Amino acid sequence: MMKQWYEQIEMLSESQKSQLLIAIYHYQCFGEDFETEDGMLKMLWSTIRQTFEYNQKKYAERCEKNRKAAKQRWNKSNANAYERNQSDANYADIENDNEIDIDTDTGYDIDKELEYLRKTRR
Repeated sequence: MMKQWYEQIEMLSESQKSQLLIAIYHYQCFGEDFETEDGMLKMLWSTIRQTFEYNQKKYAERCEKNRKAAKQRWNKSNANAYERNQSDANYADIENDNEIDIDTDTGYDIDKELEYLRKTRR
């Protein structure tokens, strides 16, 4: 689910939301396209499907790029010769190793997400 779809999904009835959720699962799990006579669902589904297709294409391109990089890296006599291969994994930790490093950043900003939801509900 993309948070950009929130406003449009909120406009749907509970029945429409249910149909859309099932359609998303069927599309992502089984590749089955969603067919409906409901104009609102049809329009929203076309946007969602296009986003899924775009993301899948980008993911496939990234996988192919990584596959080629790995193949090139392992075909060389020295595995560290390829620029994307890190030669010293501990280089980034130049601090005193006697101290305890604690990282509490989850990478997810819940405050921004809640603020977005509050704004869209008004």
